[in-house]
Amino acid sequence: MGAVYAAWDPQLGREIALKLLRGDAAHRASDHSPIRLQREARAIARLSHPHVVAVHDVGTHGDEVFVAMELVDGGTLRTWLAEQTRSWSDILDVFVAAGRGLQAAHAAGLVHRDFKPENVLIGKEGRVRVADFGLARAAEEEETALPMHGSPLSEAAVDPLDMPLTHSGAIVGTPIYMAPEQFQGGAVDARTDQFSFCVALYQALYGAFPFGEGDLRAVAVRVVTGRLKPPPRKSPVPSWIAPVILRGLAAAPEERFASMEELLRALDHRSEDRRRRWGGGAAVGVILLGVVLGYGYRGGRSQHGGQAQPRRVPHYRKLTQVGDVDETAISPDGQTLAYVSGRNRLVIRQLSTNEEREAFNSGHSTYGLRWSPDSTRLLFTGRDSLGRDGIWILSGRDQQIELTPAREGSGRAVWSPDGLEIARADPQNKQIVITQWKTGAKRSIHVEGTYSW
Repeated sequence: MGAVYAAWDPQLGREIALKLLRGDAAHRASDHSPIRLQREARAIARLSHPHVVAVHDVGTHGDEVFVAMELVDGGTLRTWLAEQTRSWSDILDVFVAAGRGLQAAHAAGLVHRDFKPENVLIGKEGRVRVADFGLARAAEEEETALPMHGSPLSEAAVDPLDMPLTHSGAIVGTPIYMAPEQFQGGAVDARTDQFSFCVALYQALYGAFPFGEGDLRAVAVRVVTGRLKPPPRKSPVPSWIAPVILRGLAAAPEERFASMEELLRALDHRSEDRRRRWGGGAAVGVILLGVVLGYGYRGGRSQHGGQAQPRRVPHYRKLTQVGDVDETAISPDGQTLAYVSGRNRLVIRQLSTNEEREAFNSGHSTYGLRWSPDSTRLLFTGRDSLGRDGIWILSGRDQQIELTPAREGSGRAVWSPDGLEIARADPQNKQIVITQWKTGAKRSIHVEGTYSW
């Protein structure tokens, strides 16, 4: 499509990077490259952020389109990862910095649409910058979806190789990093970049793509239907990171984080916890023991004859408005608290806003609260208003919580590590029943003796 040159700006006396689109490409009737290149310039020029490459000028010279931008002395995120083995914490720090650049773009109403390691530059001074907004467009612009056959998540609906890149609303992006809505030619928003970001982060941390590689159609089907590979069990990457990434890789945009800011908060907050050696909190009764350390002082002299020594004083935050809390569960991302009040009133509370709502209350005992690994679903046992005992799943985030039909059986149940199955004990038949919660398909494992979860 063109080339990038190191150039000199004589007016401002500085080196710049000059992206130049070939004249023949600019005049090909079927090529939208000039439009995309100028869109890139306009998009970045609207931003002024340390983690976004700065654009100085855009224009034409004869039959060629050019963009003058900041020259970054360094390499791409791809080359940075390949240079040597990086620790998970270093990788996470670099991605969080790149995420700040995306967050700034989203705040300006822009969607990158092609986030990948090649489009992230790391200068020799260590600063991370997101580049190549050539596919970005205003988030409020409407996309014209292509005619498609079958349901949105059916295999028949995914035939990306038949979608021309020049068609309005067609696939634009790099397939291995694209979100389901891009494969389907649908509308994109900030959550689309979130998906691509999490694909790249998964690959950087675990050394493989979450949806595998190979034939484009096969990859597209796995992406659209949410069939990803769980992270390897034997990995130096801390276990709390996987649920955050998996939520960002949800097939349905509404099941991802509400914003890039929320995703970064989940990643950065946990890394801060790691740095400070703070453990996770647990709710007991009405108090969350999420301790923030403060300092008080004892009066007088210490036993060693020195000055008064500081002592650490725990501070507590009350999370519930009632005192009869029977059971609690905090989501893995630390954003949501579920608790049972009065043995049957199930309440969901958003910790960032302190908003809460009653999600389930049939007048009968409710127990066994278990969040899914990606923090989007809550498993529990109870009796519904029709008198049906069963294992239930609450789905959704914030105020959009819906109850799925009850599963057979009762007692406590647990999630599989990938969040696709639930398992419950069946003592009467001496078996463990494993259910795919989306389809209801079951299998069982025979056991001997008594057991409990």
